[in-house]
Parts: sequence; C-alpha cells; structure tokens
Amino acid sequence: MVMILLNPSCTLNTVYPVILLEGQVSNQRSSYISVTNHVSEHCICWPVISQTFRAFVLLRSGINKVTIKYEYYVKEIVCSFKLRASPYTVQPLYIVCKDGDGRFQAPPGKDNSCTEALKRISLGAALLQTFTAYDLKLQKLGNNITFNLPINSNTGWPECNVFESQYTAEEMYAMTSKDLWRSLAKEIMSSDDIKNKSNSKFLAFVSCTRYDGQNWNSSWKHRDIVASTCGHIALGGGGLALLGSATLHTWADSLENLVSCFTDEKLIDRSVLMDDSAYRLTYWANFSTGLGAALHELGHTFDLPHSASGIMSRGFDNIHMFFVLPGSRPISQSTQPSADNFNDYRNKLKSLSDQLKEKRLKTVSQINDKTVCTHNLALVPNLSLALVPNLRVNINLSHEDTSHPSASQGKPRSRVKTASGDSAAFWCNGETHSIPVAAKKTGKDVKSKVSTWAFESALMLRYNRWFMNDNQVQKIDCSLNTLILTQSGVTSSCGMRVLQIFYKCLDQVVFSQHFSEKAALFSCNFTDFIATRLETKHSIICDRGGCVSLHILDDCGKFMNHTLS
Repeated sequence: MVMILLNPSCTLNTVYPVILLEGQVSNQRSSYISVTNHVSEHCICWPVISQTFRAFVLLRSGINKVTIKYEYYVKEIVCSFKLRASPYTVQPLYIVCKDGDGRFQAPPGKDNSCTEALKRISLGAALLQTFTAYDLKLQKLGNNITFNLPINSNTGWPECNVFESQYTAEEMYAMTSKDLWRSLAKEIMSSDDIKNKSNSKFLAFVSCTRYDGQNWNSSWKHRDIVASTCGHIALGGGGLALLGSATLHTWADSLENLVSCFTDEKLIDRSVLMDDSAYRLTYWANFSTGLGAALHELGHTFDLPHSASGIMSRGFDNIHMFFVLPGSRPISQSTQPSADNFNDYRNKLKSLSDQLKEKRLKTVSQINDKTVCTHNLALVPNLSLALVPNLRVNINLSHEDTSHPSASQGKPRSRVKTASGDSAAFWCNGETHSIPVAAKKTGKDVKSKVSTWAFESALMLRYNRWFMNDNQVQKIDCSLNTLILTQSGVTSSCGMRVLQIFYKCLDQVVFSQHFSEKAALFSCNFTDFIATRLETKHSIICDRGGCVSLHILDDCGKFMNHTLS
C-alpha cells in the first residue's frame, strides 16, 4: 500500500484556514479515507474514486498535526496556519431587513435560521479563499496568493457578521438591483458597528430574498424565475459584492456535508423554490452556481472585468468540480467519527501508528540475510531502502498476502498514477457588474469544463493589494501616482505590473500585458494596436468612442481605469 500526496508544498505553511489534501493510493480496497486534525479534534471521511482522493481540513492558528488514514495505512503531516499580516480583508456579512428575523427561504422542515445562514456563508467564504489560493498556485503565480478573511478565534472559521439594515423587506423589494446595491453600500459605509471599512471588501447576502412560484409552469425561462423573486440580486463592484439568499438552503453548513451537498441530485421544486443553476435544476447545481456567483461578484470588487472564460464569465457554474471528484458519493453518517467518540478514534490511530513503527523495526532487524517480506515493507511508512546495502527488492504494492494459496498470481502489480509536472494536470483538463446571462446547456455540456480564474484575471489578483503581504505594499503614497498617456504609450511614476485593454462593447479584456519587474514605460501606438487587435481576434472594426479602456495595476496594488478617447 502506498499513498502519495500530490500537493504537499501547498499544505505545510498557509495563510488561510481550510487546506486541500489531494492524493492517490495504490490498490484501492476502501471507498473512503479519514482525515483527522488533532489540534481541532476534527475528523472527516472523504471518498476515494479511482485511487484518487480530495479532502479538506480546517486548520487552527499555529501548528496542526494532521493524520490521513486509509485502511491500515496512516500518514502524518504537520501544517502551519498563520493569518497573513495585512490590513486589507474581505468581510462576509448577512444583511437582515428591519422587519425580518434573518430567516432565509428554504424547504419545509429545513433549518433556515440566522445562525444557520452564518454557518453557510462562513464556510462558503473559506472555500472561495482556498479555491483562489490553489488556482493561482496552479497558474504559477505564487504560493498563498489569496484574500484575507477575519477569523473567529473560538471556532477557527472565518467570521460572518449580521448587519441590521434600516430598510424593510418591502422597501428593498421596491428597489432596482442597482438602487439596492447603492443603498446598502451607503448603509454599510456609514455604520459605526463595522471597523476597518476603508480597507475592507464586503461579501454580503440579503436575507429577505423570496421566490413565489405559485404560477410556475415548465415553459418558464430563467428570466421568468428571476421576475418572480423579490430581493434577488447578484451585483458587485467598488467595495461590495451583494447577493440574494434564495438558494442558500442548498449550501453546505459544514465540511462534513460538503460532498453530500455537491452531489445532491434531488431536483428543485420550482413551484416552491427558486432554481438558479444554469438550467441544471438540481440542489448541487444551485449550490455550485450560487457559490461561484459569489466569487464572480467578489472578483468585480477587485476591479476584474468580465473575461472570455473562467470565473469572470460563466465558468463559475462549475466550481463544484474543484471540491469533489467525478463520481463522488456522500460518506454515510455512520462512518463519520462523531465528536463523542473522537478520543477513542484518536487512540485507535495512535495504536495503529505504534504497530506500524514496531513492524518497521522488526522488518529492519530481519535484513541480515537479505531476505525481506515485501508485503511488510509496503506497510512501513518512511522506511528508506537506501539504508539497506546491496538489497534488491521488488516491492509488491498490493496488500494481499502473497504467501496464501488463494492469493492472485502473475497479475500486474498495482501502481500509483502520478501527475506529470505539478498537480495542475491532476484537476485542470467603483462600477458594478452583473452576471452574464447563462446559455441553456445540457448537464453534460456544463459539467465538462472545470472552473478557474482566466489568466488575465489571475494576474490582476496576483498584484492586487488585497492579496499582498503588508511588507509588499510599498510605503510610498500611490495616490500621487502620475500616469501619462500619449499616442505612443503610457508612463507610470509608481511602475506598472499589469496593463490590460478592455473593450466595453465585448465586455471583456482583449489584451493583457504582465511585467515581472515593475515597468515605468509601456511603448505602443494604441490607435493602431487596438484596431489591429480587435479586427484580428474579434473581426470588429474599432470605434473607440468611449468603448476602450486602459486598466493598469501599479506596483502598490492600486487599480487605475482610463477611458481612451
């Protein structure tokens, strides 16, 4: 038996609390692994599909000892979590209207309390933080590149706070989406209860979103669903990403329920509940689209425009594919260790680990005659064959006892399939913006593309000050940055990191330039360059009257937007 972690470098030292452990095992017999954090006393079972697993672990601040157990094989790793030193943070909020009690719309009998909403939003924010860190890592933009979230010192989870609005539900229903965004943004920024507002982005959910499907019929399009929903919004920009809560009931409220929520094939009853799933109609799809839409709108607060693909297009619909493997099924509750028997479970793990160490010592002591039971060697973690001179061993990774008459003979030995290069091959085959309209697709079409940040979006995030360490944000006053734009190019006194050309008529970036070292000058005849770019790539003759903008991210992480006239 062999277990390989495909992403060990991403887990040892992190600035975010929920880490991903992805790996592979040889000779799969069991359908799940268990992962235990001995600091938080948290143990969860995760599915193993085609010898591959993907597990998420909540770390507490400081050093964490994590044990991965598969059948009788135990692997221990030590992880460290320390919040990045930065004043810039993303604050999750749950907005409760003046005449409301914070309950969100949910199926009959399901807990839809304010407390339950906070748990779902808190976990969702943590998952988006982890997704962003791993995606930017896979795009070779660095380790631990993600936004900060405030952490509750008692629970270890990101903290989601209740914001009590002075608007009633009916007043919110009477507003357009943009008016509601502006009104709540003003309320938040003028509130004395929220600290560090100038250095915060807010990921907020409105509690009073309500869908009325009493007139629903099968001919309804998504626009009809939206028209029958009061308080529905998905709008982001400036410092606020604002979303409705109509599908919050489909979200996971704990890591234990993550797989079950992302694999729930139950169909939404559209006569009772809103379906916002890109026409996939299931509970899991509503969770995926809702979580991905939150990241899309948050991306707009980081000054990201729409992209041709990825999170800032409709790629966010498939964000579930990062969190669960194809073919995953929930682990039964009887298998999941409970808090009551955690100590017993930990003692069993320790006993098993001691047995393996004893077996290792016994194996090493029997090496004198150069005869080694290869079955035992495969069971011994950390045994280095380099310590055994002149030893020739052909290790059978199968855990079957080959000495038994019924054991298989002459079959190919089980091998772990490793990804080439890094783990990318493992899973990668001011102004407010709304979400692009979803095209009607079949379930097969939607599931075929994995969510990711488009590279031009990832670049902008990499150098955004919300993603920087405190010591990376230069001490000079970037508000005094001088930007000189001429026909022959652009000059920045602070230095440029990313320069992009945004074509408003296409609602996307048509050119992106990354400077590995800060650049003071970018030489280019913009008139000829933009016209050529648009005509060549998009078959569009450029009419620049207010349609083309220059997006620049300077060396201080400050975003500048200039319309080319």
